[in-house]
Amino acid sequence: EIDISKKKVGGGEFGNVFSGKYLNNGKRIPVAVKILKGVEEQELIKEAGIMAQLDHPHLTKLFGICLAEGIKIVAPLRPLGSLENFLKKNHDHLEPKELVLYCYQIASAMEYLVSRHIIHRDLATRNVLVKKRDHIEVTDFGLSAVLHQNLILPSKMPYRWVAMELLDQPRDKALYFEATDVWSFGVTCWEILTFASIPYEGVRLDGPNVLSSLYTYLKNGNRLIRPVNCSLELYQTLLLCWAPNPITRHNFKVLREQFEAYKEDPHKYVTTQKNVRVVETIVGEDGYFGKESISFYEKLEKSGSDEIPKINEEERSSMGMENLRKKSIDNQYIHPPNHSRSESNDSYLSVIPDHGYDFVKSV
Repeated sequence: EIDISKKKVGGGEFGNVFSGKYLNNGKRIPVAVKILKGVEEQELIKEAGIMAQLDHPHLTKLFGICLAEGIKIVAPLRPLGSLENFLKKNHDHLEPKELVLYCYQIASAMEYLVSRHIIHRDLATRNVLVKKRDHIEVTDFGLSAVLHQNLILPSKMPYRWVAMELLDQPRDKALYFEATDVWSFGVTCWEILTFASIPYEGVRLDGPNVLSSLYTYLKNGNRLIRPVNCSLELYQTLLLCWAPNPITRHNFKVLREQFEAYKEDPHKYVTTQKNVRVVETIVGEDGYFGKESISFYEKLEKSGSDEIPKINEEERSSMGMENLRKKSIDNQYIHPPNHSRSESNDSYLSVIPDHGYDFVKSV
């Protein structure tokens, strides 16, 4: 038995989510009830049966489905909401260890789904829930095939997260597999590092032909640019998720192993949000954040305020600083179009210092 409240806790293209209570063995368990629309009942029952058998700490557990008065999915309630909203609300408080941890936990969950022959199709921070500050869960896995099967309008397709090869295929012939989810994982990690910025927000796309224009943009070699709080080493990993040839992309086992290593020393790969306001890029030739930058960050933390501490010319020179940033990472950074790049040539994936094409926006 389920008691559904009138309190809406979420919503989207395919229905709304309400809080409720699931009565089980005399206990009232807080749940989230997603009321779906435009979904084939038999297909949903089939997918839900598969989802109910999955067991992973970073996948949302499915309690069941309810077919009375509409189709409903019942899952544990996560009051902290989606990772997308959590990142936006807490961008001044989240540390590198947490950002890298989120990427690792998602990779771990996706590796498990692949082992069970399940493709997500719609991986993004909006489809990740926050259980605790240090524990997130991928949700809506297995449902995307049911929810998106009748989509025709590009505006309703999650095209900003979709692998480039899918943008150039008819939807009824689109082939989803691990490599397409890997592309979406790379975009999701980019979201995490930019505190839920919108991918390609600064790119001019032709509204009626948004899929083909984005495909052309990506085919020409353009990608989401390195977030300023992200090391070259970590950015290289993201670029490999976006390789034009799906075969050359990392699989989730490799990605999980890489982020497992990254989270052992997160400050080597990601700086804090507060420090992003201060410096555009402080990385060594090896692509890591160096000791000089770490000492600078420690100085900033000890200052105990949001004010930018004064730095002399010697410090500035030793850190290789070229620009001071006055605005947070909420700014959008993207590659400018480069028509000389080739879709069949992966050589551009080698990371080079990007100060030549970063555009620092003025306040």
